[in-house]
Amino acid sequence: PFPLALFMKLLTIEPSLENLSEMDPDSYGYLRGILDYDNVEELDLYCTMPWEGQCVEVIPNGENQPLTNKNRERFVEACMNYIFQTSIKEPFDEFRRGFFQILDEKLIKYFHRQELRDMLIGSNDYDWQMLEQITAYQGYNILHPTIKMFWKVFHEMTLDEKKLFLTFIFGSDQIPVMGMKCLKIMISSCELTEDDYPEAATCFETLYLPKYTSPKSLRTKLVTAIKSKKKLNRE
Repeated sequence: PFPLALFMKLLTIEPSLENLSEMDPDSYGYLRGILDYDNVEELDLYCTMPWEGQCVEVIPNGENQPLTNKNRERFVEACMNYIFQTSIKEPFDEFRRGFFQILDEKLIKYFHRQELRDMLIGSNDYDWQMLEQITAYQGYNILHPTIKMFWKVFHEMTLDEKKLFLTFIFGSDQIPVMGMKCLKIMISSCELTEDDYPEAATCFETLYLPKYTSPKSLRTKLVTAIKSKKKLNRE
């Protein structure tokens, strides 16, 4: 998803160094290391920053200014300004212009940064029991052996596998800001056999589940389907 720093900029809030860790862990580690190092002069660095394969002067005549304990905070601030302002000015200005052609800028300012991100792209506040509760069935019912087996296997899956399942069904692993109770999902019986893989119709938020009789077979087929780059789909 889009980094939180993007929504902070839309709200005219200056991103912090910690926000950089989400979008560029390497640059964050480099700058955090400079601030935390006991005697930065030992590193024999100058006031330039590696960025997209280039050495960028973030302060005037930076390539001739040694980095010291005295100037390192100023240097890191200059790096942050370059990353979040100078380097992205043109594309961000265009994005911002288009964004506020669709949404009311005055209204957006009432949102907290995280609320704005959740509203626009969804959240990752998962409630897997709720997902089971809101699921509807076609050709199955909640007491069918295959369905009982499916939920047992599902709840034993890893978090990454469950997120892949959401993407398989909904096209995204993000959920509505109001939570999973707002989702709609259907598990449908089909003509597929136990030798086949489950299929999905994302436009109908439906999982076509063969009548598996073995938990091992169900897990293997389901995980293979959700991990497959060439997704099976009935659309």
